[in-house]
Amino acid sequence: MSRRFGDRLTVHFLGRYDLIALKLYALADNGAARHLQDIAALEPASSELESAARWILTHDDSEAFIQLLKGALGALGADDVASRLR
Repeated sequence: MSRRFGDRLTVHFLGRYDLIALKLYALADNGAARHLQDIAALEPASSELESAARWILTHDDSEAFIQLLKGALGALGADDVASRLR
C-alpha cells in the first residue's frame, strides 16, 4: 500500500504478510524478544507462518539456519509448522 503526501513524498507501507515474514526472519536471525512479541501481537495463522518460513528459506536454507527458524517457530507455539520444514 502506498500513500502520497503532496507532490514529492510517497510512503510505501508493509502489508500484514510482509510484517510477519520479516519479523519471523529477524526472530530466527537474532532471537530478540521484541520480534517475538510483535509477531504474537499479529496472531498469525499457521498458514501465514508456514508461508513466511518458506519465503525465508529462499534466502538462507543452511541446516544451521533451518534449526534457528524451527526454534523461532517453536517459541511462537507453531511446532506443527516447524515439523513441516525440511
